[in-house]
Amino acid sequence: MKNPFVKFILEWLNEYDKINDDTNGWLFPSLKIRFTTHYFDFGSEKPMSIQNLDAMLKRLDPTMTSCIFRYGGSEKYLALGYTPYDMKEVGDWESTRMPEIYADKKGLTIAQRRWSEDVR
Repeated sequence: MKNPFVKFILEWLNEYDKINDDTNGWLFPSLKIRFTTHYFDFGSEKPMSIQNLDAMLKRLDPTMTSCIFRYGGSEKYLALGYTPYDMKEVGDWESTRMPEIYADKKGLTIAQRRWSEDVR
């Protein structure tokens, strides 16, 4: 809650709850742009494009991209004991390389986990 961007996320969720009465709606609905106006199409069958999400995130922080969400999700599953290979299979990654990098950064590689859990 201390992160300065949390307030924007909470505002977004409040607006989402007001506008979208469908419990299965998109959290990031399609963004429709018509010349000088734009709106979120909560009734769309498609979610927001990655390009539009990245453009919005860049206005909040120029260094932020949608990939940050993948990193956070990967960290969670690696901490739960999934391997980089599991992450590749379930997350539709091209290879295990990025999950391995994430695991190494957080000390969650298979060897690091085994070492920390070994109490012999």
